[in-house]
Amino acid sequence: IDEDEDGIFDFNQWGWTIGPLAEEEYEFAIYAAAAQCDTDKGDLVGTLYVSYMDAEVNVTYIISEYAQVSMTETHLYVGTDILPTNKGGKSTVSPGKYPYKEEYEDGQTRVEYIIEDYVGDFIYVVAHATVCEDLE
Repeated sequence: IDEDEDGIFDFNQWGWTIGPLAEEEYEFAIYAAAAQCDTDKGDLVGTLYVSYMDAEVNVTYIISEYAQVSMTETHLYVGTDILPTNKGGKSTVSPGKYPYKEEYEDGQTRVEYIIEDYVGDFIYVVAHATVCEDLE
């Protein structure tokens, strides 16, 4: 993302931001280890479901039973700006700075966030998950 439009990307981390999304239901692929946003380098491990209806945003991460991984952390941003901002007011792509986040001692294959009373004509979503190989 080149927020200041100087021809240089503003972040050295990679990832996707989704949006703007109008009120509707959506689904997006979840990839593990897709370095530099190249899905050919990663593995498809699940699906992210986003529902934005009647001032409620529901974001659900579902890891495929065939992926043989589970989530140990999730980080989520939902807002009207393309990216969340840090305490200094600058845009950030650091998952630890996202407003919604959880850690899981036991790996999870389904995680849901519900954001009620959302105000806005559209949303941007940035979703991140840390996955670990299941040891069975």
